[in-house]
Amino acid sequence: MMLIIVSTLVGAAFGLRFQLWPLALVIGLSVALIVAAGIANEDGAWSIMTFSALIASMFQIGYLGGSVARLAVASAHRTRAGLGRSVLTGPVK
Repeated sequence: MMLIIVSTLVGAAFGLRFQLWPLALVIGLSVALIVAAGIANEDGAWSIMTFSALIASMFQIGYLGGSVARLAVASAHRTRAGLGRSVLTGPVK
């Protein structure tokens, strides 16, 4: 459960800061580590695949949330600075 929460938060941090490719690298690395740990613990193949898919999807959900937050902050900053169009609301009047 803790790994699910951490992967969601890491995904959100990547969504705020980075583009998509570093996220793909982190997902690949985490899946490799999950597979290695599952083999070391003699877990079943379905257990390893399910947990890998769950962690990868949590990274992606966190990334989506972080990207939306980055977009909202950038839009609010742009609107507040009076720079013209807002990304979320259209033209500033």
